[in-house]
Amino acid sequence: MIEPPKKKPFSATLGNPPFSKDGGNLYPKFFEKSLELSDSVGMIFPLKNDTKGHTTQKHMKLIQKYASHVSDDIRDQFPSVSVGRMSYVIASSNTENEVPEYADPLLSLEKFYPERKRVQSTGGFSTNHLSENHQGSVVTFVKAILDSGPELVKVDLDGPHGEKISTRKIDSNYLLLTNYAPSNGRLNTHVVKNDGKVSFGKLVFKFELDSLEEANKLAAHFNDDEIKGFIDRMLKTKETWVLTKTMMDMVPSYE
Repeated sequence: MIEPPKKKPFSATLGNPPFSKDGGNLYPKFFEKSLELSDSVGMIFPLKNDTKGHTTQKHMKLIQKYASHVSDDIRDQFPSVSVGRMSYVIASSNTENEVPEYADPLLSLEKFYPERKRVQSTGGFSTNHLSENHQGSVVTFVKAILDSGPELVKVDLDGPHGEKISTRKIDSNYLLLTNYAPSNGRLNTHVVKNDGKVSFGKLVFKFELDSLEEANKLAAHFNDDEIKGFIDRMLKTKETWVLTKTMMDMVPSYE
């Protein structure tokens, strides 16, 4: 709960705060501090109802408790920003809303092919992971999977971003990489042979496979119309265009 001073220094704070830096969300801190210092707050930022991160969960509870207005999704006004739902919020610590328990809308979806195993992704939209067997301090890794193929960037592990990147050895022979933001349920896919130098970013889901045949089969599976339809239903149910790991792990495997 926000405990503001008896007399606040500002009557209102309006802002479009920075969203993130070095993999961490910044906007929750701006919102909370503004509530402490201002009678009213108006801000634009992403809304993530299904988040599992402690900071973002706390942020969503503050919005539910103190907001007097939350707009519809306005992310079409920010075409260059790669986030899910975007809204502007008007709030005040003088407002006291009842905070209901969150019910995940995905629970309303009937399990798709319940007799099958689920696909098993690793990494995903959370943190960066790199192979242990890199050469030198500068590492090339796959930032995203685009229609045209993988987007590659270089990161200096000795630089300011290096300490944010964890290291994990990948033992599988092949990797299937997918993007996290499908178009009408269709995922971009890219198969790579694991030579010990494959690195990947936080906007990529990874599937570790023993053979090229398995990797190609899974890539074709994601292009199946039924699977694309199921992924699209999940996104519409959650009112987002970004897949989380929880959502990806609901996808059934091929037979």
